[in-house]
Amino acid sequence: MKICFVMYPWDKVEPSKDTTMRIIKECVDRGFEVSYLTKKDISIAKGKVVGNCKKMITTETNDCVEFYHTMKFESSIKDLTEFDIIFMRADPPIDPLLLNMLELIEDKVFFVNKISGLRKANNKIYAASFDDGLETIVPQTLITKDIDLIKSFVEENNFEKFIIKPLDGMGGKGVILFERKNIGNLSSICDFYINHTGYSQPIICQNYIEGAEKGDVR
Repeated sequence: MKICFVMYPWDKVEPSKDTTMRIIKECVDRGFEVSYLTKKDISIAKGKVVGNCKKMITTETNDCVEFYHTMKFESSIKDLTEFDIIFMRADPPIDPLLLNMLELIEDKVFFVNKISGLRKANNKIYAASFDDGLETIVPQTLITKDIDLIKSFVEENNFEKFIIKPLDGMGGKGVILFERKNIGNLSSICDFYINHTGYSQPIICQNYIEGAEKGDVR
């Protein structure tokens, strides 16, 4: 089986904790032919979606960090329909132009996850729809540009600890933990997150779940 990963640059991988690296290693351990590329490596040529693919040449090891550091690659331009599976592991939000290109071959290759699904869930707004107020699946969540609404949300729900984070991002980047007693410092942080790009954008406020500092285990 031939598998291709659409992901972030190899030098951005943190092998000790990277989920994509563990999926790649599992595929290699099962004897599959594995390649990777980044979004800049994908083009359309003569009506075909092609990519500058890096085929992975590995040494046998049980250690993920060693697996990463000893990896070698063979580069070649390939028609992406030659692959049986394409894993979509690019950092969110995924470029809509990239989705447009890959959508052309969605019926010819098995995508994980489907392009239509990535369009629907291209940021954290989709996950917020699972908030039932009881924290059954996700923490209590508010997505807003209104700082006063954030303060009311924290007060009304008696959060002792809560987090503020940008709408886009992953791996804990930009997440700030607040304690309710320090809510006076909230306005300046929220104002920065909402307006730092030059135009206002929503941010996320969530109840803090104990144990989150141990990482995301799926």
